[in-house]
Parts: sequence; C-alpha cells; structure tokens
Amino acid sequence: KFSLPVTGLKSGKYLITETILNPTHGSSFDKWVELGALPLQSKEDFDYLQSVSIPKMQKRMIDVRGNTMDFSVTLEPHEVRLIEIHYSFDN
Repeated sequence: KFSLPVTGLKSGKYLITETILNPTHGSSFDKWVELGALPLQSKEDFDYLQSVSIPKMQKRMIDVRGNTMDFSVTLEPHEVRLIEIHYSFDN
C-alpha cells in the first residue's frame, strides 16, 4: 500500500488513468502456467497468449480543490501499475 501526495496542481478536474499488470490481468506468464507450462510449440500458442494477456485499464475523473491531490493505492503481489494524471481542459 502506498500513498502519494501530488502538489502544485491547478484546481479543476483531472483524468486518472491506471494501467494494471498483475497475475489476473495481463500476465502472459500466469496464462502460460494455466495452459500447463509446456514449451510453446507454434505461432498459434504465442498468438493465443498475446490475445489473453491484456492489462486492465481503469479511468476516473477527480475534482482537485486547492493545489494538492492525495493518491492512495494498494498493489496486489507481483503487480505493476502505471498511473497517469491529466488535467482536463474542459474545466
């Protein structure tokens, strides 16, 4: 679990986009283990793993008042998360 204060922001709406890679979402290794962990034999094997190994994406809008946003998240074991914060020009 971590908490990150983001300071120096303009007041307004921000789009938060999170791209999540973990054993449930996007891990080609975990999908390969589910297949039986056998050596990949064909292009179809690779194509299948590529098609089922898609990271999860979450989006939301938040309203920032003042110049600080406190961002908290709890990561699952073996999770990597990209968090993008974009100012919405539709304010």
